[in-house]
Amino acid sequence: MTTLHPSIAGLATAEAGFPVRVTPSWRPEAAARLVSAGERPDPVAGERFLAYASDNRITLDHWWMVTDRRGEILGCAIAVPNPGRTAMVFASRGVRDGRAEATVRAVDRACQDACEAGARLAQALIEPRERAERRVLEQAGFSTLAMLSYMERRHERHDAKSHPEPALGGSISLEPFSRAARMDFVEALGASYEGTLDCPGLSGLRDPSDVLTGHQATGCFEPSLWTLLRVDGRPSGVLLLNPTPRQGSIELVYLGLAPWARGRGLGSALLRHGLRQTASRSERTLSLAVDERNEPARRLYARHGFTCVLRRQALIRAMETS
Repeated sequence: MTTLHPSIAGLATAEAGFPVRVTPSWRPEAAARLVSAGERPDPVAGERFLAYASDNRITLDHWWMVTDRRGEILGCAIAVPNPGRTAMVFASRGVRDGRAEATVRAVDRACQDACEAGARLAQALIEPRERAERRVLEQAGFSTLAMLSYMERRHERHDAKSHPEPALGGSISLEPFSRAARMDFVEALGASYEGTLDCPGLSGLRDPSDVLTGHQATGCFEPSLWTLLRVDGRPSGVLLLNPTPRQGSIELVYLGLAPWARGRGLGSALLRHGLRQTASRSERTLSLAVDERNEPARRLYARHGFTCVLRRQALIRAMETS
């Protein structure tokens, strides 16, 4: 005789095979399915996930699952909203043996739920070898954005004087973030998307003001580590650095230039300025992610000591609103 999940009585028979929200009583089982690296649920890994979510105040409200008539979870997915009206989507693995369709349904419903809560863009990251997982996301409305190289540079603490401030022409200036300059940062950020080689598929999908809000929520926001580049007084580029204390790292969240500022060595100047700013800090590494198609940026980072440590495929789904 099959043992049913204690909460299965709360599910209508007609709901078997259709997405239902993961309630607190289902979370241990759903977490075990969500983070399992194989076909079988991993309860220990599930417990670690729930503890991590609790410690980091990750909302679990937009978590959906599909069960069979016995109450076994076939597939599940969670959408985690982020500032800037985005949501990061995580789907269960082990999508073979007929589980793929169930996971597609769960992913789609989690995205709808996040959209109803205000998200306008869903994002997902998978390993390059996860082809079955990629197909599930694509069937749920995602498209490939880019293959990302995650790069790191070992950070050796120095006096800032060991990194001289880059020489700039009289028409070029650098300034830190301030509330008064926020819209100038937004303007420069928006201009940097024009003709960009870094994840061009994102262009036009989000308001630059929302993007800036999202960047502020990455790690710890320190205004002094955000730099605006002006050319003839015009906002023309940004460098955004955010410490991530849990990893003992500083993340280069974004570096971008407007079209009229490119090809003048200003990207290198901004990066050298950032290295000077962080020279005396105690973090162990500097990290970033870059679209592998963006050869100029990859060469720039390599020249300054960054090396690739892992790769991830990024997928996105634009949310539809009624």
